[in-house]
Amino acid sequence: MSRYLYDLCVFLRRRIYLISWISLILYIFYKSFTFYLNGRQFYYLRRMLGLGLCVSRGTATVLNLCCALVLFPLCKKLNQLLYRIMSKICPGLFIFWLERTKSFHMTVAITLVFFAVVHSVSHFVNLWNFSRSYDEERQEINMASYRNQSPLLLLMSVPGVTGTSMLIIVLSMGLTSTRYVRRRVYNMFWYTHQLYLLFMVLLMIHPLSGVLKEQVFDEDVIVSNETNISANISSQYSPKFASIKSVFVAVVHSVSHFVNLWNFSRSYDEERQEINMASYRNQSPLLLLISVPGVTGTSMLIIVLSMGLTSTRYVRRRVYNVFWYTHQLYLLFMVLLMIHPLSGILKEQVFDEDVIVSNETNISANISSQYSPKFAPIKSVTWQWMALPLSCFFIDLMWRIFSRNLARVRILNVTHMSGRTVSLTLSSPHEQFSCRKGQYVLMQCLEVSLLEWHPFTAVEIPTQTQRVFVIWIKIKGDWTECLEKLLNEKGTNLTILIDGPFSSPMEGISSSKIAICVAAGVGITPFVSALRDILQNPRSRLPNRIHLIWIVRHESELTWIAKLANDTMLQLRNANRPDRLHLELYVTNSDEIDTKKEESDINSAIVHIVVNENGNLSHVIDRTDNGEETSLLTPHLKRNGCAFSDKSTVNKLHDTRRCDIAKKYPLIGCRVKSGRPHWDRVFGYWIHLYPEEHLNLYCCGPKKLVKILRSKCKYYSSRSSKTRFTFIHESFS
Repeated sequence: MSRYLYDLCVFLRRRIYLISWISLILYIFYKSFTFYLNGRQFYYLRRMLGLGLCVSRGTATVLNLCCALVLFPLCKKLNQLLYRIMSKICPGLFIFWLERTKSFHMTVAITLVFFAVVHSVSHFVNLWNFSRSYDEERQEINMASYRNQSPLLLLMSVPGVTGTSMLIIVLSMGLTSTRYVRRRVYNMFWYTHQLYLLFMVLLMIHPLSGVLKEQVFDEDVIVSNETNISANISSQYSPKFASIKSVFVAVVHSVSHFVNLWNFSRSYDEERQEINMASYRNQSPLLLLISVPGVTGTSMLIIVLSMGLTSTRYVRRRVYNVFWYTHQLYLLFMVLLMIHPLSGILKEQVFDEDVIVSNETNISANISSQYSPKFAPIKSVTWQWMALPLSCFFIDLMWRIFSRNLARVRILNVTHMSGRTVSLTLSSPHEQFSCRKGQYVLMQCLEVSLLEWHPFTAVEIPTQTQRVFVIWIKIKGDWTECLEKLLNEKGTNLTILIDGPFSSPMEGISSSKIAICVAAGVGITPFVSALRDILQNPRSRLPNRIHLIWIVRHESELTWIAKLANDTMLQLRNANRPDRLHLELYVTNSDEIDTKKEESDINSAIVHIVVNENGNLSHVIDRTDNGEETSLLTPHLKRNGCAFSDKSTVNKLHDTRRCDIAKKYPLIGCRVKSGRPHWDRVFGYWIHLYPEEHLNLYCCGPKKLVKILRSKCKYYSSRSSKTRFTFIHESFS
């Protein structure tokens, strides 16, 4: 049983945000549904449309919330401004938000699509009911012009056309957002999402026609006026006056109830026993006072009077403790206030027509004989939901458009790297352009598309002496393929616009004491700038240590960072900080090489990587036809090119490119492994190395890798070991 409870707790902890979101949505839907189900102002409309009214209005409230929230993750400039504020107050909270902006946007969008379909279906049912349940007596409540009018004609109205258009837009955006479509026809995903502006315009127009009408009661006007009057009065007086007024009202309330007790005793009703509070005529009012409402009411009166009297300036100045301790009775007062009305001493009469109203049967004849109901369109509240999000979104959009016009850059250099990856060296858009490690920019190539902007992480950021930055582009998809073709044809003569830079969860690496970084393929880009920073500042305080694991498909991709990583390790050795960077490289797929060619290459160039008795790299021996060339990493050790122990040949070299990496970058060659990491061993090593530490694991890679590492972080954080892992990832796919 305890095992099941533990699994349940783990599940709830993992899904707490999703459960909270679903609970919020269901609560909002339920409140709106019951409001239209029980509201007497919707009686005639409800009798005509049935539950379709309640479902459509309940889903409309949920849609308003979703349309409002779905925009916030898209406000990149405001998120960047928020980062500057939150980084000084609570950086962890903002990184938590940045890491989940994409998943939050997707969750809200999926909810939006689902409830949009339900909302549309309920309105289609409403159109049918408007046609079949035409009200001859109350013409103003009808949407149809006559009974059995075709629902298709009703669909051609303003709410029908706008609603159908929004449904088509939402469905097209939802369907093209699937991974299958994004990976194969990215342009379709991009262009359908540009319909969001049209969707927002239709969203504001949709409820303005006032097709759904509610009944207007005179007493509603009176209540609203009384509410406005009381609000105006209360806004004119200070809290001090409100307290005095509360004491005065409490005294009047108590006196009136003492009079009520007297009347309960003297005016005993023999015929209607259930309305009496007294048990018999002329029962002593003091006996009636010894009841739940009597005792609680008297106690509250005493508390209020004591709090009021001890609040005078005279008492506060001379006996402040009396004032203080009497005011601590407010908790008891609140408890008594909740208990006081529960006994139900005062009873109201229940009329048959009220029962008929609640059951919604046979009421029209009774009410129509007394008065003719008045109707008014249900007021639109969509603008209230959308005012703040749309304002923030359009301010952010205008800000970005304005900055884009200033952000035209030149391509200074194009480098084609292995694995169909292009490195672009770009000039800084302007003098004020600054970028932090881990941030990304949005890039647009006007020759490729006038609308599409694509995110790329800056692998090299501008400095005061060198005002350039570098991005790596993996050729995958129609946009990048077109860009590669244009780069081959025109070279650097392309029109490039840059928007950004924008904040990223990977910025936390710079402020982490211990940063664990895992990347796959081109996902290494957020961590390259961190390596460059360590190379330039080997003695900087943060990060104190970096564990970098990079998984690639082909060995040739290791050349992307081979020189940078090798220089960084040498620099750290010279700075007496060799343990600051722990690098592991994994190759999952070796290129096929002809066996004979491999043998001839190995005969002509034999490379041995030698380690000493402590397991550290000693030197590399390169035997060629011209003789032996030895590159010593530890000059004080003598070369031993003949006797090799089991540790002497670390990593068999699979192809000639591997040999080149091992010869040119010996510190990198000895860290290359075949296959994939054994994550349980890796996590066990981290737990052993950092007991009782809180570690941040930064990941950038495919969805499968993200899923594995997220589950491993949760699993090892929930175990008995006191080491805790926080999983942070970034993905643009």
